[in-house]
Amino acid sequence: MSFLEGKKKEIVQKINKNLIAFEIIILVIILISLGLKSFGIGFWNPLFVFSFGTLAILYYFTGFREISDEGGSKLTRFVIKLSSFGYSMALIAILFKMMQYKNDFLLLKISLTTLVVALAFKIYFIEKSPKNKNFTKPDLIRNVILAGVVAYFYFFT
Repeated sequence: MSFLEGKKKEIVQKINKNLIAFEIIILVIILISLGLKSFGIGFWNPLFVFSFGTLAILYYFTGFREISDEGGSKLTRFVIKLSSFGYSMALIAILFKMMQYKNDFLLLKISLTTLVVALAFKIYFIEKSPKNKNFTKPDLIRNVILAGVVAYFYFFT
């Protein structure tokens, strides 16, 4: 194991251990930035971009977590990486939509497709092996919420 792989593994373990705490802190920052936007204060833009970018990076690194031996196939590893990529892509797509950047619908379409495919695989794996520890309840909830938000932005805005 090289030095960089060891550092990456250490970072991923810290992120996975405290992911829900990081999510809550970043969601509070997002709500504060939306409040600043509604009051017309100009500082909301960098705060909003920073918080979405940070959360997207955290979700991306969750794809490198260790999988348990039970149900730890190559397909399981692929689904974990697919869902972490989908989470990151969804946040970037939502950021593009909120900031009114170009190609936001393309990013929304790609992220929605990725999240739906990952959710279908997760449900399949949970039905196949209910004791599978690779797909947890917060992970499923995160997937459903992000897919719902992306679907809202794609179909209704």
